[in-house]
Amino acid sequence: MAEPTERVPRVTCLLALALKFEEMVRTGVVSNYAVLAQLGQVTRSRVTQMTNLLNLAPTFRKRFCFWGRRRRNVFESLSSRCGS
Repeated sequence: MAEPTERVPRVTCLLALALKFEEMVRTGVVSNYAVLAQLGQVTRSRVTQMTNLLNLAPTFRKRFCFWGRRRRNVFESLSSRCGS
């Protein structure tokens, strides 16, 4: 029987998305965050809210990435578990 998977906390998915957004802007895939907002059909303020998670202390960001009973690294299976 398959082992049940833990639900990834929403803040963890948003932090991972913010990291992806930052990488896309830094590498030139998109020109700025306004373009990301338009592509994602969300407001610029929503993108700002997500990217502001990157301003958290590294200690807190690390905790968000490893939440859960099994202390599993959620970035390994992010695409399948967060709907990305």
